[in-house]
Amino acid sequence: MIDPMKKKLYKFEKSKNQKPERVKSADIIDVLRIEVKDKKNRKFYVIVGEDEIICSIPPGEKDEELYSVLTSLTRIISLALQYGTPYKDILKQLSGSSINKGDIPDLIHRAISKWVNKLHPDYKVTQ
Repeated sequence: MIDPMKKKLYKFEKSKNQKPERVKSADIIDVLRIEVKDKKNRKFYVIVGEDEIICSIPPGEKDEELYSVLTSLTRIISLALQYGTPYKDILKQLSGSSINKGDIPDLIHRAISKWVNKLHPDYKVTQ
């Protein structure tokens, strides 16, 4: 018996014109602007929604590499959410990527956890 997931992957590989379904939420969604601080005590504002995450760098910060990393990470997470990746899986990966409290993966993890706990109280996540 073929595993349903493998069957789905095989079906996708077989038809090159078919793309995985990208899910977009309704036009009006619940979003939160969450303030989190990094290990240098800088304030970051993370906007978290059903299928999108946006993070702004602290005012006056001119670190292009920091901006690039934040933008890349939040775009990839947003894309994963749009394709239906569960928050639990994203949080697990961020937790495993974090080396120190206050680093970029920890910052994003805390923001998503706050959002999930606020808007989905039945789905408790530790921060």
